[in-house]
Amino acid sequence: MSASEYKSLKNIRLVENRDVAKRGGEVAKMTKDFYEEATGLDAISKSNSLNYEYINDKQIDG
Repeated sequence: MSASEYKSLKNIRLVENRDVAKRGGEVAKMTKDFYEEATGLDAISKSNSLNYEYINDKQIDG
């Protein structure tokens, strides 16, 4: 595979992935809106948020 073929294929995959991610986000929004309408509760709030802690792999002693 030549460099130009690889670049073209990479661009096609990027567009496909972007489109799938956009559809996924739209489904998530519809689901959130449906839940909030059905329950009368907020799906996202400070009281139910997750606390993620990210670790920099380069700083881990091994």
